[in-house]
Amino acid sequence: MSCRSDRIIHVIGAAMPNKKEYKTVVAVIHALPQYDDEVEKGLSDLAIQVRAEPGNVTFMPYRNVSESHSYIVYEIYQNETAFLQHVNAHYTRAFNKMLETAAKGGKSQVLEVSDIL
Repeated sequence: MSCRSDRIIHVIGAAMPNKKEYKTVVAVIHALPQYDDEVEKGLSDLAIQVRAEPGNVTFMPYRNVSESHSYIVYEIYQNETAFLQHVNAHYTRAFNKMLETAAKGGKSQVLEVSDIL
């Protein structure tokens, strides 16, 4: 099974080693209409880089079909350290810098979440 398939199994509920240490966040981005294509391309490029991070479990960007120019990104990291390494990576900082002009409010809204099962 490929690494990508392994990540999908983790997301849909198979056993996750050290699950309690995992850091799960959901990022919501509301792109300004004139920057929608740039944000979508930026998310696609970012996904490739983030998925290669050793501490990344999953990085799944979605277009919010209920709201124009809106994106939701579901992310899981092995632990807080892996998440902080992601946040401080040059490509993540560059993406967030682009959002300063391309997104409503100048940034994404990041919500830390935990499962209930």
